[in-house]
Amino acid sequence: MVVPIGSGAWPARSLPGVLSPPARRDLLGPGAEVRFELGEVLLREGDDDQHVFLLLSGFAKVTATVENGETSLLAVRAAGDTVGEMADLSGAPRSATVTVCGPLTARVWNNGELRALLEHRPAVSMA
Repeated sequence: MVVPIGSGAWPARSLPGVLSPPARRDLLGPGAEVRFELGEVLLREGDDDQHVFLLLSGFAKVTATVENGETSLLAVRAAGDTVGEMADLSGAPRSATVTVCGPLTARVWNNGELRALLEHRPAVSMA
């Protein structure tokens, strides 16, 4: 289920959950809503793209290749979490792969949209 923009139903420790309603509206305004299915890759380790996802519903796993060539699980991300912000803000290649673990809805911000939001709304940056 997608959490409505003005809803207080966001997990308390998630980015939208800690923001004031006006800051939350600004966070959820830019970008486009996209949907993914089990097994789809949102971000791929080593890629140079620089978009960011804010997960609205569902789960995704974050993995990376370690020194011995194995794949290691780094994290599981859920509604209210962002993925891809490190590469977007630093310009560096993706440090991990993010794979969808079931039906997932997200907002995707293209290059520059996150930075513009952070400049306009410092509370989002601090959160």
